[in-house]
This record gives sequence, structure tokens and C-alpha cells, in this order.
Amino acid sequence: PAISQFGVTAYAGIPLLTADGHALGTLCVMDFKVRDWNADDISSLADLAAAVSTEIELRMDIAERLRVERELQRALHLRDEVLGIVSHDLRNPVHTVSLASAMLLELLGEGEGEETTRQHLNVIRRSAQQMDSLIGDLLDVASVGSGHLSVQLREHDAEQLLLSAVEVLRPITEAAGLHLDVEIPAAPAAILSDAGRFVQLLSNLVGNAVKFTAPGGSLRISAGVADGDMCFSVRDSGSGIPAQDLPRLFDRFWQAERGADLGAGLGLAIAKGIVEAHGGRISVESKHGEGTTFHFTIPTAPSV
Repeated sequence: PAISQFGVTAYAGIPLLTADGHALGTLCVMDFKVRDWNADDISSLADLAAAVSTEIELRMDIAERLRVERELQRALHLRDEVLGIVSHDLRNPVHTVSLASAMLLELLGEGEGEETTRQHLNVIRRSAQQMDSLIGDLLDVASVGSGHLSVQLREHDAEQLLLSAVEVLRPITEAAGLHLDVEIPAAPAAILSDAGRFVQLLSNLVGNAVKFTAPGGSLRISAGVADGDMCFSVRDSGSGIPAQDLPRLFDRFWQAERGADLGAGLGLAIAKGIVEAHGGRISVESKHGEGTTFHFTIPTAPSV
């Protein structure tokens, strides 16, 4: 044998096997002295071989997991690129449909036939507006995924910014039959925020509450300063969120199965992206059947 050329006089080989019996190789032990391998030697070598096999399997699993994660990241990046391209290309024709329907509405008279036409044109215009809103969400969620969601930060009075946003959102809560209560900051405070994105953020959180709160329920928006941040909360008296759904609540395109008209699963992911683009944090508290509270922070403006 070849090993005899190196002065090896004792050799033992223990197979390295996976848990399902697949052979990985052999653990080889050699000695330059004559020896008989007793039962204890063989048992120790078998234990060592099992440990080596486990370590090899673990490293193989890690390598495979890293490979799958890299492929997933490439797939997600490609998806976001496609979303951005398709959404951008769709926006122009949708705008054209919306503008054309608006112009035709202005040209209509007051006759009976014209009223029927007016109703159809209004349906077209509302549908175009809904499509434009969805396209905007797709573009935003692609920006969130790439970490490039744009915000134009300006100094705003927190109370005025909150009240302005509530004025925009109140018709939505009234149409849903919800009582909306607002608690303004106890003391004046300025925050660095993008006013348009702030309204979008609150709109997404309020829209989520409207979906899962029955008519007659309540919605409370409050704000206060803590640790250098303006802390906002949006609390509803709705159906709540099962504990197993909470970890995935801000994932893109994910939906909890709590109703029929759930949308595209983009609103909360975009809300999280907006908060983080402001340098803040967002979290959720909920118990199934006991309502839901979203908390988010936005840094206050530095004092001069």
C-alpha cells in the first residue's frame, strides 16, 4: 500500500455520513507504531467522525442558504426595476385618459343624454385616478426597496402639520362611519418633515384602520414630544391583528387575510419607508379583537 512508503503501520478509516446516510468522505487516522484498534478507539473515532460530519453539513447548509439569499436579492432587485419601468410607462397614458375625460366633462351640456354620458365619463375619470394612485404606490414601493424614497425635509409646526393632514383625511373616516379624535401636542414643537409625504403616511395608516374597523368604531390620532422626537400614534378600535401576522406587517406585497378588499399590500410598507426616510421609527401594537395602534417618530427640528 502507498501509506507503507511513509512508515505508516496502523490505519483506521471511519466513513463521514450525513444524517440521511449520504457519504461525505472518510475520516482517516494513521499511526507510525504497530497498534490494534480496540473498541474504545473505534467508538471515539466514530464520535469524532459524527462531529466532523455535522460540521461539514452545517457549513454546506450555510453556503447553500447564502447562495439562495443572493439569488433572492437579485430577483427582488429585478422585480423592483421592472416595477419602476412599468409604472413609469403606465403613468403617461393614465394621465392622458384622466385629462381627456375631464375635458369631455367640461364640454357636456345639461340634456338627459348628456347626463348619462357624464356618469360614464366620471367612472372613467375615477378609474384613471385609482390607477394613477396604484402606479404611484408601485413607484414608491420600488423606491423603498432600493432605499431611495425621496423626501424634501422642511421645518414645520407639528400641530399645524397634523391638523392639516387630518382635514384631508376626515372625509375618509366620516364616509366609513368612524369617529375621529385628534390629540395635538401639549407644547409647540417643530419637526423636519416632507408635508406631502407626511399626509401620505397618515393616509396609509388611516386607510388601514378604515379597512378593519366597522362603522361606529373610533380612530384616534395623537402626538407628543419624547426624547427629542415627535411621537405620533394612530389607534383604531377595529378587529386587531393576530400575533403571528405582526412580524410581516410592514413587508412589501404582504397581506393579512382579514377581509375581502385588502388592496395590493403596499400601504404599510410605504408608510415604513416614509418614516425611515425621515430618520424615524415605526412600530405596531395589536391584539386580535382589541384594535391596533401604530406608533411612529419624526425627529424634531434643532433649536436655534
